[in-house]
Amino acid sequence: MTFHALLNYLYTDSVDFAPLTSSFLPPGDAHSEASITGLGTNRSQAAALFNKQMLAAHRARRELIVNFCEQHPDKKGSCSAKSMYKLADKMNIQELKQRAKEHIQKSLTEQNIVWELFSGFTAKYPEIMKMQTEFALQHWGKVKKMDAMKNIFARGSAHPGLAEGE
Repeated sequence: MTFHALLNYLYTDSVDFAPLTSSFLPPGDAHSEASITGLGTNRSQAAALFNKQMLAAHRARRELIVNFCEQHPDKKGSCSAKSMYKLADKMNIQELKQRAKEHIQKSLTEQNIVWELFSGFTAKYPEIMKMQTEFALQHWGKVKKMDAMKNIFARGSAHPGLAEGE
């Protein structure tokens, strides 16, 4: 999808981005059934729950994209803003990279910022990390209370050194 979207952009100066996968994750607030820390689970159970939630989020996002393409056959389909950011960075296409960054920024919410901020993608791009850190700090009063903020440390394999006991 990303390469098709890149070719479409190069010919038409137009690109459509899909919602972030993290937008489909459970909110992870203090009242969420998906709370890992509130369940008294161990790290392996927490990781399994997170993986299950991510798989469901990927499926929901994919279904949304497929439905969009079916309803709008004139559109070439939407792509991942993160994938396009990576590709535009590698190809040094600054305007496209900026568009992808702006989509990521507009997609940040208090519910998904923790998952985005601690993602492998964000760790690779200081400009994205700075933007997301600023968003998290602007909304810190709510973000720090989110179970996602507590649960992120249960993902030791994703963030070595951050998890308890490492």
